[in-house]
Order: sequence, then structure tokens, then C-alpha cells
Amino acid sequence: MLRLTGPPRPDVVVPDVPGYDFASDKCSVVRLSSTTPPDEAERVFEREWSEGRPVLRSIDPGLIQADWSSKEFTAKFGGDTPTIVDCETKIEHHITVSNFFAGFDNSALRPQSKNKSLVLKLEDWPMTTDFADKLPEHFNDYTRCLPFPRYTSRTGDRNLAARLPQIHLPPDLSPKMHIAYGSTDTIGTTPLHMELADSVNLLLHALTPDTAAKMEAEPPSTSGNPATTEEDTEIAAILLDFSGQRGCSTSPPPPPTPKPLAARPPPPPPPPPTPHHFDECAADARPPSVAAVWDIFPAWASTKIREFLRRVSAERAAAESGHELKIFDRLHDGLFYLDAALRRRLWTEHGVRGWRVMQRVGDAVLVPAGCAHQVRNYVSCVKVAADFVSPENLRECAALAAELRTLGRSHQHRREDLLQPKSIMWATWTSTVEDPEKASAAAAAV
Repeated sequence: MLRLTGPPRPDVVVPDVPGYDFASDKCSVVRLSSTTPPDEAERVFEREWSEGRPVLRSIDPGLIQADWSSKEFTAKFGGDTPTIVDCETKIEHHITVSNFFAGFDNSALRPQSKNKSLVLKLEDWPMTTDFADKLPEHFNDYTRCLPFPRYTSRTGDRNLAARLPQIHLPPDLSPKMHIAYGSTDTIGTTPLHMELADSVNLLLHALTPDTAAKMEAEPPSTSGNPATTEEDTEIAAILLDFSGQRGCSTSPPPPPTPKPLAARPPPPPPPPPTPHHFDECAADARPPSVAAVWDIFPAWASTKIREFLRRVSAERAAAESGHELKIFDRLHDGLFYLDAALRRRLWTEHGVRGWRVMQRVGDAVLVPAGCAHQVRNYVSCVKVAADFVSPENLRECAALAAELRTLGRSHQHRREDLLQPKSIMWATWTSTVEDPEKASAAAAAV
């Protein structure tokens, strides 16, 4: 077990040194290794969790028994056409699972727009079917690997959402898969946002740089893959006013003109290495075996982050389009990714710095409700994420649910009582009255 300090408060000063590499600044969290005894790991987790800090728990990779590779999903669901999101523009596309995973393994086969490979993400999959029903073998494998099941499992006694009686419509906290290509630090994989509840994210498969190089050296094979659909070859390359933002403009913009994807040009020579050069497979861009990096910010910093994003939004609007987009909420909308320059500005201008968490295969990242966070995949990754409601963060969950109810009725994330925090509170109270042994959990929740 390695214990490092959390993010400093604003009274701690970052040294103003020329060439200071803020991107590589190490401000980490408690990392519980796979060899840490379960009782000790849970004790440390509860201590950190009660203080509002994220935790990383590693599992033995040998516990992962199911096949989480692209070949498995292509063979079973290659003809499906789920919603695929462009990580840069946030535009949704519909391409087959087969063609999405072709680019997962081989960057030469990724769709292109304006001579640039798209960074695509298949998120919240399966979208309309319970994970346990669509992929029972993988669900059982995920459940077996899940850390701290008292908190994170569907039936855990410390997961207060499990206290809801069957007469209530259960909140959608089920595990979902998040599968995405590797990206650069300027685009990211998952934008800065906040979950409605506590969350756990388990990395189960990642493409190694060696495997990627081998796949790109081999000629693509179409045997066994469904035929490419018309929409696969005609993905609209609709670019927004400025990269990574979307919203309702104060003046109606001209209708976008869809453009077919261009053929992939010959790859340019690699740029010369520099101290700040980020490359998906560069050995010096990340520690060995790290597949993704998280930036997680403490809950107390949310107001300052919103103030900072409001300033950044106005600056971009003035530089790019002359008018500012109408954004409901700069955290709940999920439109911003903070690259190294913006993370440094956030610290120097507002005194906010987050935990930087390196995730490897077999690592589960647990994020408390109310902590804004973003993710960048260094390489293509397959992850499974689920939400839960811990006694320590029930108040925060209720506050977040109230925030979402204040958003515009047309907002994509607005849900009336999606989490049902009041019902969870009542169910928790009544369950402790019936079973006094559960009173300690209820006391922490009230």
C-alpha cells in the first residue's frame, strides 16, 4: 500500500519554474495493491472514503477469466449499430460494432475527418439491455473482480440503493461498458463531469503498444466481419464552433454541411520528441503498463471549476466565433477537457489541483459523488463502470439530484428523481428500524 498526499489547498504554492511540466505532476491517491489483505484494504478504503478522497484498488489480473478483447465482441455483436461518440466534437454516429473494433486494434482503420483520425468511444453499452442479460459471462467475471462488494455490488449492504423495496422503480446504476480509442492530452477520452452517485470504474482490457504496432503491420482481414454499412462510410464530419464544446448558440448558426470521410493519407513522419510531446504509444509519455490517466478534483472545488470554465468558454468564444454558446452547466454538460495548460491555469488562477490517477489493467478507480473528473486513455481500453450510493455520500447524492432538477427541461441530463435519494433515505431508515444491526450505516447516512 502506498500513501501519498492529496491535492493541496490554495495556500500551497506551485514553484514558478521555467519549463515546469504540470502534466507530469504527481498528486496521487491511495493505491491498494492486489496483495493488500481484504480486511486491511477495506479499512483504508473506508477511512479515505469518509474524507471524500478517491481510492484505487488493484486486483490480481489472473482473476480476469472472460475474453474482453475486440475479437470477442466483434464475433458476438459485430452487426449491432450502437451509438458511437466522437470524443473531440461530442457528435454521435452509428457504425457497426465490427467497424468500431477494427479501429480499436488498428489506428490505420479508424474513421477520418479532414485527414485526421477520429477518437471514438462506445459508452454506456449495452444501452437498453441489462449487462447481466446481454453478456452474462462478462457480467459474472466483472462481479468476481469487483472490489469492496459491500459498497459496489448491486446487493451490497453498504450500497444504500439496494435498500429500495421492489415496489420502487430501481435507479439505473447497473454496470455499463465504456470502450474507447487512445487519445492525446488535447482531446481526452471522457470530458470533465460529475456522476450523480458514487462510481467504480474497472479496467479489464487494454491494447499494448506492441500489439498495436503488430496489428498495424498486418493487412486488414475482412473474413468473418459483417459487411460495412452505408453509414459506416458516410459518417458526417460536422465540426463545432470550437473544439470540444456543444450547446445552444445565442444566434442560430448556419446549417452544417455533412462531408464524407476522406481516405487515409500516407502517415506523416513522427514528430521529434520534446519534453511536452504526448503520443498514444510513446514510452516516455506515461509509466510502463499504464493505460489511462484520471484527473479527479475534490468536491469542494466544484464552484471554482465552474468559474474557471466560464472564463475559458468566454475566451474561446471571443477567439473563434464572436459569441458565447449557451451552456446550462459547465460540469454537468460534459463539454470540456482540461489539457495540461488548462490544468496549470486552474491551479495558478483558482488554487485548484486534482488527484492524478494512473490506471492499469486490473485497476478499479473509485470516485466519490460530487468529485468532478475526466479521463484520457493512452491506448484503446475496455472498462466497466457502475454507480452506487454509499452512506458517506448520500447527502452529496441528494444535492446533485437537486442540481439536475434546476437544469432546463430540454437538458440531456435532466431527470426527475433519477436516483430517488429521498426514497433511498426512507428505505434506509425503515430497514434499520427493522434490523437494528444496520443502524450504524443509517447514522452515517443521515
